[in-house]
Amino acid sequence: MIELSFHSNSNGEVSTREVREDLEIATAIMTYAIRRNLGGFRFSGLRVPWIIQDWEPGRQLPDVESFATEVATFQEHLHERIVALADNRKMVRTMWSLNESTRHFREYELRRPEAARDILDRTAALVNALFNRDEQLCCTILLQCAERRYKLLVVSPDTSNGENPREAAPY
Repeated sequence: MIELSFHSNSNGEVSTREVREDLEIATAIMTYAIRRNLGGFRFSGLRVPWIIQDWEPGRQLPDVESFATEVATFQEHLHERIVALADNRKMVRTMWSLNESTRHFREYELRRPEAARDILDRTAALVNALFNRDEQLCCTILLQCAERRYKLLVVSPDTSNGENPREAAPY
């Protein structure tokens, strides 16, 4: 079972509004940071997972267990690196908190093959956009990722496997 969200009410239900707010906050902080100082972004010391380095859209998905935790961890480091561009300690602390509270959900999301493909497509595209200093594309990808996660959590949760993504930490 996925760790319950800190947004759960006494019945264990997650507030749609709070989930959406978390998605919007994370996206807004990263978008702001990219717009403020994309030229300052460096990959130095940031290890891009093998699957992201080699990923091409339409490629066959390997066993998700071979990459889910590694990619989720990479997402955290990438989010932190992006937010550091803003040179704002409060934003960095906020991102740390969001990363911690969303770790289980991001791993859950990566273990869903239909979501994993999209995550890998967009993460590889974001890495390339950051490398190419394409501000508009970076911001677009972040918004697309937030929308996908919001839909998974709130609009159409899949409960066929006994796990409810609404019970996962948001993001």
